[in-house]
Amino acid sequence: MNDAVISRVDQLIPEWLTNVLAQSGALKGGQVRTIGTDTKDRELSTNTRIQVYCSDGANGKLPGRLFLKTVNTDMGDEFFGPSEVHYYTRDYVGIEDVPIPTA
Repeated sequence: MNDAVISRVDQLIPEWLTNVLAQSGALKGGQVRTIGTDTKDRELSTNTRIQVYCSDGANGKLPGRLFLKTVNTDMGDEFFGPSEVHYYTRDYVGIEDVPIPTA
């Protein structure tokens, strides 16, 4: 898996996260060694708290924790639009150090 967007928690593997963090500039050296997850299923989505463990000597602006929200796209007539993306990109403009991906 290269820089593809993930849609399921089981796609969250150390190699993928290492690549994403390196491409974003957060990981300057080293790699993600392991990932711990705590997943809660909801009616329309799945929320996963991610604990990131990097190799010895890894450096950069490394996150210790991440949050992943995936949407259940098999909801039949239900519709998920861009409203949540708009919320984060509109309401957090100009605020420093928000925990939102930048790349």
